[in-house]
Amino acid sequence: MTSVAIASPRRTVNPRKFHSVCDASLENMPDPPHHVSAFSTDMLSERDRFAVFLEEVARKLIRLEVAPRGEAPFYAHFRSVRLGAVNFVEAKYSPASYGRSRDMLADGNDDFLFRINASSSFNLDEANRTLRQGEGALVDNARPGFASCATAGAGLLISLPRKTLLNLVPGAEDLARLAIVGGHRPEMTLLRNYLATLLDSPAIDDATLKVAGAHVLDLVSLALGATGDVAHHASVRGLRAARALAVRQSVLAQLRNPGLSSADIAKANAISERYLRELFKDIGTSFSDYLIERRLELAHRLLTNPLYRNRRISEIAFEAGFSDLSHFNRRFRTRFGDTPSAARAAARRE
Repeated sequence: MTSVAIASPRRTVNPRKFHSVCDASLENMPDPPHHVSAFSTDMLSERDRFAVFLEEVARKLIRLEVAPRGEAPFYAHFRSVRLGAVNFVEAKYSPASYGRSRDMLADGNDDFLFRINASSSFNLDEANRTLRQGEGALVDNARPGFASCATAGAGLLISLPRKTLLNLVPGAEDLARLAIVGGHRPEMTLLRNYLATLLDSPAIDDATLKVAGAHVLDLVSLALGATGDVAHHASVRGLRAARALAVRQSVLAQLRNPGLSSADIAKANAISERYLRELFKDIGTSFSDYLIERRLELAHRLLTNPLYRNRRISEIAFEAGFSDLSHFNRRFRTRFGDTPSAARAAARRE
């Protein structure tokens, strides 16, 4: 059976924190958020890069065999987040085969691994499955096997406790031999976006990360075809949380659009306006209040940013999505207890 191992939640590969962006120098990489652990072969000397990675990182820490393919220099970049009992990794890598040998099974890691391919194709050899971009497949760390890519690749790898997943999806062991999950399914789209947000958010506390792990389990179980009470519970909790996050991200992406409406956001997320209102009610606000709050925060950041010191307040208000200057001034003062010009002056003094 094809299988790829990743670090269990108790192991963290993090000699030095940085953003694992391919082909970028370490000096230009900002530190990642505290909840993100990262590793790159760029940390290692070029001469011994693969040998050190194989022995000290792949075999000892994440219990993985690696065999490069082709003549291109080997590289591997990882960012990972621990979500309670769930762990997930964003990986970018050069052409190679990756997997677990039979000898490695003695480590006791029998987690399932849900892999989402983010590159052109990825071959799960022995199962005769090829993942196209966006597709997912379940593999079993309790069975030996290798997966490979003939070209540079990328993907998301979610480590799921065996007992927990089998309780949610009793047929998981069969799915790990046969199934491919289509990338077009709503659960897959929401799962990919949810994981990306967890990686790129500036700071997330441990309690929120643990809850996020439950949401990820819900989305994976739905993608794998969970039924009955499990599917209902996952839809109420994980699917709803992921949709709520996607909706808020949609608002942030269009914050500067003065004509943005709840109908626009509902349409962009393929949901009804009624459901949209429910999602905002879940977090104790409304669409309009959330939109105004985010616009006010953006305006405040711009007003107190030295790079915008020569911009007129009216320009900044319109840049933040407000179409009425007097309305902006009233809302700003109510929110921050000061006028926009006073807030700017205070920031300059500081």
